[in-house]
Order: sequence, then structure tokens, then C-alpha cells
Amino acid sequence: PGVPRELDVQRIPVQVNDTEIAYLKDATWVEKPARLFRGLLAETLRARTNRLVIGGADEQYAAATKLTGQLLAMGYDARTQSVTVRFEAMLADPNGNVRTRRFESIKPGIAPRANTVGPAINQAANEVAVQVVDWVGS
Repeated sequence: PGVPRELDVQRIPVQVNDTEIAYLKDATWVEKPARLFRGLLAETLRARTNRLVIGGADEQYAAATKLTGQLLAMGYDARTQSVTVRFEAMLADPNGNVRTRRFESIKPGIAPRANTVGPAINQAANEVAVQVVDWVGS
């Protein structure tokens, strides 16, 4: 998935106000969020459907149905003390039909610490991945 600039780093973004982004102290991603979320979507598709999931350089030639999108949010909102994962998906089928849909999971009441934000983001990302896979279908 594509990502906004604040997610194209290995730090967890914190929305401080409408115009200010900071990063959570003592917290980093193992990989950039787009790559992590892509892997989560692929694994969720493999586990919950009978679809063959491919990626990388060969996907443009082999995939009859293509799932792409934008990971719009994957971080902490200090204003609401919540974690949000938001993904706008685009699904193109072999006949050229395209569908889009936005998926979101918000976990409220999260303290602004790495040991609470990390698990909440994980839970929210898993919920969004399941929503996307249920939408895609088998």
C-alpha cells in the first residue's frame, strides 16, 4: 500500500493536533508500516481464503485480481488517546471492474507509551486486515 509521508518512516506517528505530527518516544517499527501491513494482509488472505497470494515483481503478470490501496493511518492520536489504523482499499477483478472501500479500527483509552500503543496498533491492524479479507471474499 501507499502511505502518507508521516508513515514512510520506522517511527510511530503521534497526531498532536490538526497540523502537528510527532513520533512516539522509545517506539519504532521493525519495518516501515506499509511493508508490515502488506505482509499482514497477505497472511490474512492466505489463512482465511482459498486465494493464491503473490507479490513482488511478478504480481503484475500473474495476478488476475489485484488488491492495492493507501494505508492512511497507523498510529496514535494524542487528542483522543486512541490508536487508529485506516486503509483505503482498491480491488480490481479480471474483468476490469474496480471497487473501493475504506476500513478502519480505532482503539480508545490508550496511554501514550510504547508498551500500550504497540499492542493496540497490532490489534487494530489485525481487525482491519480481517475486514479487508472479508470484503475481498474467497
